Amino acid sequence: MIGENMDSSRVLVTGGAGFIGSSLVEQLLKNGSKVVIIDNLSRGKLDNLSEVSNYSVEGGNLRILVGDCCDPELLEQAYSEFGGFDSIHHLAAINGTKWFDEIPTEIIELSIDSTRILIDYARLCDSKFVFYSSPEAYGENPNQPLGVQSNSVFSNPQTHQRHSYGASKYLCEVLVQSACKSGLRAAIVRPFNVYGERLPGGQYGQVVSIFLHLIKNKEDLIVHGNGGQSRSFTYIDDIVSGLISIEKAEPANGFAKAYNLGSASEITILELAKLCIDVTDSGKSIEIIHGDGYNGDSASRLAEFGEYEREIDWIAPTSLRDGLSKVWSSISGN
Repeated sequence: MIGENMDSSRVLVTGGAGFIGSSLVEQLLKNGSKVVIIDNLSRGKLDNLSEVSNYSVEGGNLRILVGDCCDPELLEQAYSEFGGFDSIHHLAAINGTKWFDEIPTEIIELSIDSTRILIDYARLCDSKFVFYSSPEAYGENPNQPLGVQSNSVFSNPQTHQRHSYGASKYLCEVLVQSACKSGLRAAIVRPFNVYGERLPGGQYGQVVSIFLHLIKNKEDLIVHGNGGQSRSFTYIDDIVSGLISIEKAEPANGFAKAYNLGSASEITILELAKLCIDVTDSGKSIEIIHGDGYNGDSASRLAEFGEYEREIDWIAPTSLRDGLSKVWSSISGN
């Protein structure tokens, strides 16, 4: 039975079996929400939802629909599960830097088509719409930190296709802001370099998980270029606390507030590699090798905190060392 202090909202999460999505779903269910997930499992995994499998029993608060979030029949089925939604969290996307150059068309199509369809769906359901953008939407803006007034800077597309992801996220933000002018209630979230136990590793994953999985396999770490690129890495539990606050916050009228959720600490990729080696006590067996970098990789990316983050009273308290230690404990089984 849902207690008096529990939330009973109905929430749709696209990409809900993914890294961030599954962690959000877990917390929503713990808070008492009814959740429908739509995920085609191209990058998400049902294993990510093992902690909440008891919620998906008959009569429970979780429904998992496997398929394309643009599929009108699947969206109709999602609606019927709990009779509509109070909010929609749209996370479905193709992430991973290596993908950006390899399948730019698919990345752009999924980002823009799904966002356009989900905006219309949110209007139909009279739901609050939370769009998950990215700091990649700032492109190669050299002026740090990045805040709500920062411009997006993209290089000539003839040079590379890295910005297939970031530019499509930028255009999706345009779609959301435009829809808000005609009545959509929405918020935009830009999570900065989130890491955690479920973060995919391998060549199509993200750097923290790539490094830690290489260390687990006793392989050397490859740092792109001189490793001077800097990022603010943010632990997943800190991000989820911010997402829950945004879920509860009242949206603005006529526009979408854009929340930059990121750690206030910045570190270079070379320093990150050294820290991963230190945290895992692998200094005697793992070396750092310098290799080619990615075209269009921004030199720095640090979140600026403004009025919207202060409104939800959000900070990221987990230090990078503590967060890496938690992830390493999970990966290594220690």
